[in-house]
Amino acid sequence: MRHVPSRGSLVLFVLFSAAAAAPNPSPAQEPPAEPMGIEACVQEALRANPLLEAAGHGLLAAREAESAARSAYLPRLDFQAASRRFESRAFLPSALTGEAAPAGGISPVIGPVNQHSLAMKGTYTLFDGGLRRAEAAHAAAGTWGALHAREEARQKVVLSVHKAFYGALAAQESLGVAEKVLERALQHERMALARRETGDAPLADVLRARVRTSEARVALLRASSDVSVAMGALNAAMGRPPQTPLSIRHDPRTPADAPLPSVGEALAAALSERPELDGAVQRVEAGRRRVEAARSAFVPKVRLEGSYGRLDQGFFPGDRDWSLGIALAVPVFTGFARGHDLARARAELARSESEALWVVLAVEQEAFAALARAEESRAAVLAVRDLVREAEESLRMARERYAEGAGTITDLLDAETGLSEARLREVRAVYEERMAAAELRWATGRADGETSGTGER
Repeated sequence: MRHVPSRGSLVLFVLFSAAAAAPNPSPAQEPPAEPMGIEACVQEALRANPLLEAAGHGLLAAREAESAARSAYLPRLDFQAASRRFESRAFLPSALTGEAAPAGGISPVIGPVNQHSLAMKGTYTLFDGGLRRAEAAHAAAGTWGALHAREEARQKVVLSVHKAFYGALAAQESLGVAEKVLERALQHERMALARRETGDAPLADVLRARVRTSEARVALLRASSDVSVAMGALNAAMGRPPQTPLSIRHDPRTPADAPLPSVGEALAAALSERPELDGAVQRVEAGRRRVEAARSAFVPKVRLEGSYGRLDQGFFPGDRDWSLGIALAVPVFTGFARGHDLARARAELARSESEALWVVLAVEQEAFAALARAEESRAAVLAVRDLVREAEESLRMARERYAEGAGTITDLLDAETGLSEARLREVRAVYEERMAAAELRWATGRADGETSGTGER
């Protein structure tokens, strides 16, 4: 019975492998002196993300497969050495083996005798019905497909870094909002205590203010945890352990300054630049070559064969033994395997063509949805800024009214809650706009602001 490794042993193997490959940690890790911007994070991800390394190895494997397929155009040489002892029978004319033969006849039995041989044998395919050409073209399509797969992985990594980076910035700004909320809650608590001491406010106002302060402290703890989680996600997107110390700086760019493309422009860019489409085309091409290779199985094969060596009864044979000729192989019956192989290749080609059509629809839908989200996010930023201004004015008025005794603690805390929610909405809207802009660039094949650039192999 074959031994199947347990899940625990596989996990331990991965952990030990990672520990062996990782550098020794320093006794005390400090945050980097230079905060990283979005470009630095993208470059780090392109250098260290294991998904890109895996895609690179996939491309290397595809290139080696293409070279192996093209090697079929070269002759094949094999060195053979053999040693055997045998006994056989030769079917000779009776005139040579009967009693009337000279010297009593020749024995038809050969051996037992030793035979040792050394030979160099070579074959070269002269005609194979297009099999070599089809297999080489199939492998070349696989290389192009792997190249586009690597570009697809690169653009996805760039997108994931942008999303994680803006998510981390949003978490940091949300933490700042939570700190301001706690600061205002403490101010309101002091206001309620002061009015309580002068007899202008009941104890209920103080208790409500303290409850609000406790809620603000809990929100601050949650916001601090969100920052740690977001930093871990950004580290992971860059191919680093999530606990790696990281400091980032605000992105000075303002994506809203650039005009958005029209629907037609976005769809046209996606259909011309997205590497997924090129990969789908190469899979269809590979399927066509598989059909050609399957058809070649019905065609005779012609090979040039030759050998040269030594043959003798003792070691270090001295008698020459050579041959040169042409061999014809005609497939007569293979158990219907050729027909099934051809039918399978045609079915796989049809599947690849259908999948390519689906990729076109998916790419168009992603570009259309990304453009809609970008338009929505820009409008949301403008709307939420008006909301923040109104919430700030509402809190100012509620604070003045409460200080003068004309307002209630409920009005003050409601206004403070409204401003806190408006600030958080503003943070989310700003960075959702930047995420939407990054997603639109990815959906149109320009995740890093450039074309895919997969022209080189």
